[in-house]
Amino acid sequence: MIWLGQQKPMIVWSDGKVEARAGRKVKSVRPKLTTSGLVALREMEKPVIVLAVHIDETGTVTAVDYVQKSNIAEVDLPHYRAAFDWWIEPSKDKNGNPISDILLIPFVWH
Repeated sequence: MIWLGQQKPMIVWSDGKVEARAGRKVKSVRPKLTTSGLVALREMEKPVIVLAVHIDETGTVTAVDYVQKSNIAEVDLPHYRAAFDWWIEPSKDKNGNPISDILLIPFVWH
């Protein structure tokens, strides 16, 4: 899989479990898929949705962009909406002050 700017994700969501690398704290929300969304997801060969999540200095998600989507609204939209309810510990500058950031989050389903 090719990541935006060859950047590897710092956070990976895999079947409901969140793996945060570099010791970041994350409060996540599971995507709320409808029955038709779950069926569509199960029919996908490689069910992965990748989002670029913009966070501010407080860790609040301020914007979300699709990097890779399924092109099935019942699958993509719940992931997009759920990302806005996440909180992610922000990066820090060289002085230890929190800074805004953009993180790639792949949602991997098995």
